[in-house]
Amino acid sequence: MVRINGFKNYVAAFEKECAAYMSLGKYESEYEQDMDDAKSIISGFKFWKTGSQREKMQQLSDEISALNAKVAKYQKAYEEATAKMEKDSKYFLGDYEDKYNEAKADCESALKDFDEHESRKETDAFSKLVDEIIDYNKTEGDNMLSYVEDGADDVYSCEEFLLGQSAEKVKSAYNAGNFKEEKQEYDNYQSLDYKFTTPGNILNYDQVDVSQDKQINLYVNSDNKDESWNKDSFVIYEKKDDSDEWVKCSISDVKQIEGNMSIDLVADISDSMSWQFGSMQDCLNQFTEATEDDTNLGLSTISSIYSRELTFTTDKNSVETAINNLECEGLTSLYQSLYSSVLYTATATGSRCVVAFTDGMNVPYGSGYDYDEDDVINIANTYQIPVYIIGIGDDVEDGVLRNIAESTGGFYHNIYDVSELYDIYEQIYEQQKSIYQINYSSELKNKDNRQVYVYGESNDGADVIRFQSAIDAEVLADAYGDGSEFSASDLAAFYTKKKYLSQYELENITSVQDVQTIINIYYAKNDYKFGNEEVLAQMKKLGVITKNGTKDMNGAVKKMKKNATLYKNLMALHNYRYELFYNIGYDAYYNSGCTDYSDFKAEVNQQVGESADSTRYKDIMKKIYKRLQNEY
Repeated sequence: MVRINGFKNYVAAFEKECAAYMSLGKYESEYEQDMDDAKSIISGFKFWKTGSQREKMQQLSDEISALNAKVAKYQKAYEEATAKMEKDSKYFLGDYEDKYNEAKADCESALKDFDEHESRKETDAFSKLVDEIIDYNKTEGDNMLSYVEDGADDVYSCEEFLLGQSAEKVKSAYNAGNFKEEKQEYDNYQSLDYKFTTPGNILNYDQVDVSQDKQINLYVNSDNKDESWNKDSFVIYEKKDDSDEWVKCSISDVKQIEGNMSIDLVADISDSMSWQFGSMQDCLNQFTEATEDDTNLGLSTISSIYSRELTFTTDKNSVETAINNLECEGLTSLYQSLYSSVLYTATATGSRCVVAFTDGMNVPYGSGYDYDEDDVINIANTYQIPVYIIGIGDDVEDGVLRNIAESTGGFYHNIYDVSELYDIYEQIYEQQKSIYQINYSSELKNKDNRQVYVYGESNDGADVIRFQSAIDAEVLADAYGDGSEFSASDLAAFYTKKKYLSQYELENITSVQDVQTIINIYYAKNDYKFGNEEVLAQMKKLGVITKNGTKDMNGAVKKMKKNATLYKNLMALHNYRYELFYNIGYDAYYNSGCTDYSDFKAEVNQQVGESADSTRYKDIMKKIYKRLQNEY
């Protein structure tokens, strides 16, 4: 009985020991058989069998223990390999993903089955695969780092900045040994790199409106007018000129502008237009009728001098009345008129353009300071005003006019029948209506000069808007307004380095004396040494200078040429002075009968407040007198 009780205690301990193992594995059936045999011995009091059964069960216990120890080692190897890949998530699988998941599943299955052979086989294979993946990560990590360090060619500076930021994230992850994060950042880098270096359908950037502080309106032209661009299609960055940092901007709205634009119509009313002047007026009226109700229309003319017939208005009746009141007269001061129209149009907000109609070449009455085609192109591009030109007839400088139009974002057409104009005007109007307006918030003030970068993709990815442009915001912002800050009561206000003076603004000055005073102010502020004590005293009295300058005329002009705006304004003042002289001379020659030069000079001098024999303006008067003789 004692032996049976001792055996019974052994069996209970054996059962408890086996229950503590992870698994019995292949010994499970043998364990069950041993347990049945042991129970039979106990119930039958077969004490003589307890010794052999105890030995048999001890042997099985040792074998189960050994199996569990081996499988535990494989389990640990599996867990260590898995931890390498998954615990800290520093490695990416790449092309190994399917192979890794399959090997992991096989390993888990073998361990679950407690198959010593399969567990050893699968854990060895799994561990080797993990080491292979880690080596793969290190190699790919080196390759990715090398790729981003090479940078990208032929990209905008903003794109270079964004790629540089992205590359730094790749480098940081690489240095931390986090290849999974490196791969994610590398994919982001490649996505940017692809966008910035893959050729696409690059659409047109037209204009910018900086009339409101920290609120910018960009205007871009989509060739696909049916494309549904929206604010999610774009990203915009800005960089102030004195900064290296590009800042992402918040886009509030993207919309097609429809009407909501300003168009200055420039009509050639020189004498050569008389043969079809009525037809041109009809065409201008038809174009006016075709515009949207909220379109601002202005009207200016090309003749001996530029003239503004109508400021911007949405009142179509006023526009049509002004068109119908036009009369043919004078020469063709084409460049001056286009230049002045651009300057006036720049005062409007929103989308803007100039539409000019002419039948001839540039034939001004001339001053030696007249404008040329480059002046028109430069001022139009400065203020981002496209100029559309329609030439009529055979005697037209097609090359020059086409160059002006196409260099400013417009187009040129030559026609032989004014009836063709309506279709062309419609084409211009439809092209302007295809412009999209992007409204965004800026951290910069509206006069802060900056670079702006825009990237946009259409919904289907077929169209791309991608550009970077310098915005001379100070010049653009100074253009807005009605010119009321320039008046004859404050002649010093006409001295400006920031804003191009328009003909419309110069017309606030009605006397030659005042124009000459302003010209003197320009020279005085640029260190000109006056020989005329009366003029010097006037400059001191106006508070322009406190002492005489040191430079001769060439030196002062050279100094002014360093600022393009200032120098062009000086030229505009010289030109306007000539216009005033011409009008006075014309009246003296034709209306007062002063056809003899001595009489002509005396009359003109008297009109400009000089003595009859004054030689102050002799060069201008000789030019005008000769011109009037030729015209006569």
